[in-house]
Amino acid sequence: MNIVDFIIGALLMNAMPHLIFGLTKTYFLGLFGYRPKGNIV
Repeated sequence: MNIVDFIIGALLMNAMPHLIFGLTKTYFLGLFGYRPKGNIV
């Protein structure tokens, strides 16, 4: 395992809560604010 694999895994694990909360329309602070559509982006 090299550093690129670690970075890809960390980014995917960070993206999962944003995607799940965006799809369930839960208000969650993300990069684009509290809107669910912004978390899907």
